[in-house]
Amino acid sequence: MSGTSELFEFTRHAVDACNLHTASIFVCDRSRSKPALKYLVHVNVPEEAQYSYMHEGVFCLDPFTGDELAPIRPENELILGPELSAARRGKCSDYWSFIDHYGIETVAASTHTLAPGMCSTIGFHHSRGRKRHGEVPLGQLTTMAQQLQAMVAADMLQMLLRRPEGQIAWRQSIYGVSPQAVPQTTPLSPRETEIAALICKGRLNKEIAYLTGLSEYTIENHLRRIYRKFGVRNRTALAAAMADETSH
Repeated sequence: MSGTSELFEFTRHAVDACNLHTASIFVCDRSRSKPALKYLVHVNVPEEAQYSYMHEGVFCLDPFTGDELAPIRPENELILGPELSAARRGKCSDYWSFIDHYGIETVAASTHTLAPGMCSTIGFHHSRGRKRHGEVPLGQLTTMAQQLQAMVAADMLQMLLRRPEGQIAWRQSIYGVSPQAVPQTTPLSPRETEIAALICKGRLNKEIAYLTGLSEYTIENHLRRIYRKFGVRNRTALAAAMADETSH
């Protein structure tokens, strides 16, 4: 993901600001016959634990990567306290054995459904045996988790729009018609894809110019070409369409 550096920096900031020790962000796809895992960010997580979690199939047992906890709280709220204790009493004993083995104490988790059977998960942790620097500000952690989930969704949209078939699927979803009926346009160039993703993140033209090293005039030219390719007339319409897509 092109936004991984920004995602890592904000995750590290959340760890420091909320008096945590470690954090992980990943996407789990359980819609396939063989579940798949994609790591996005780790902050202070040992490589051995990362390897074991992925390659020994521990993620398949993780209650925070499935639907087990979904009915008991709104998706934008953290899973913590009694819910974590309830999860411990569930059917995921091998997962909790893994947690205990690596001395991890799960403080909170955040899950967001990206598609049926697919979710992005954020785990926030303390490490047993390490000094804690204060109480965890749960309100602040909730807000930062929501921001991180939004960044993940924006990065995934950027990945989708980078590929021609992804652009066709996106238009099909927006227009609600068959692929044959979707207007066929030239795929976005790498630079246009970058600018479209920045729009999705709410950047202004001046900010995009600064981040890309281009002039505002050049950004405006790129935007006009993007408008034509997506069949919209202004930046606001483009941003609104992208925001609507990431919310589904």
